Amino acid sequence: LSRSRMPWQQFFSYGVIVALAPIVFPQLFMRLLTGKDPKTLKQTMCIYPIPAFLMMFLMATVGMWGRTAIPGLEGAESDAILPLLLIQFTPIWMMGLLGAAAFAAMMSTMDSQLLSVTTMIARDFLSRSRLKDASDATMVRISRVLVLVLTLLALVLGFLNPIGIIKIIEFALSGFACMLAPVLAALYWKRCTSQAALWSIVASQVCLWSFEMGLLPASWRFGFLSGLPAIVVGVVVLVAVTYITPVPQDEGTREYFAIFDKTTP
Repeated sequence: LSRSRMPWQQFFSYGVIVALAPIVFPQLFMRLLTGKDPKTLKQTMCIYPIPAFLMMFLMATVGMWGRTAIPGLEGAESDAILPLLLIQFTPIWMMGLLGAAAFAAMMSTMDSQLLSVTTMIARDFLSRSRLKDASDATMVRISRVLVLVLTLLALVLGFLNPIGIIKIIEFALSGFACMLAPVLAALYWKRCTSQAALWSIVASQVCLWSFEMGLLPASWRFGFLSGLPAIVVGVVVLVAVTYITPVPQDEGTREYFAIFDKTTP
């Protein structure tokens, strides 16, 4: 129930990746795109931290309660802590109600993530290459197939390598956190180039996967989680490539930053 057995490097890493990752959740970006006007977007950004905080707080609280009430669960076994608590401490009707609510919440997040990934693949990659002339109906059919394929792929990977949910979340949030630097640079740094953002993403993700797969020695992390050195690598590559590539001169970039120049007092 404390971090007495957790090295400060690991504790610090969790704080960094958990704080940075939600900002670049693709499903959150898609919801922001549905805003009707800037006022709606501002309201969304102001309200979002409240349920996010409550969700994280309740998750941690349930975990601590479960560790006290049902000790000895290790690895993937600890993923069942919520059903075990419901079975042991709640009546049947409440167990069913709370269990259904938990599954509904998980499904809401999962379908948002699947939709986001499918949209990115279909719109940002396929529609700009061989399928650039495809009709909307064709893209919808392709998106449906992608949802099915990605769902089956996740299911197969889950069965092939059943690890604990904490490890999965740690890896996923690390990957998201690596995306924050290029996203912020693209939005607010005039000098940043598309090549720099791309290579920053590639370098940070390669670093993260290399640590997780054991291709890089764990000693190079100095006790931190894999995501933290990956973030540092991504930032270094972002800055380096930005200054060795030409300054962006396209009209779209000038128009984009001109909006900020007009609104800045």
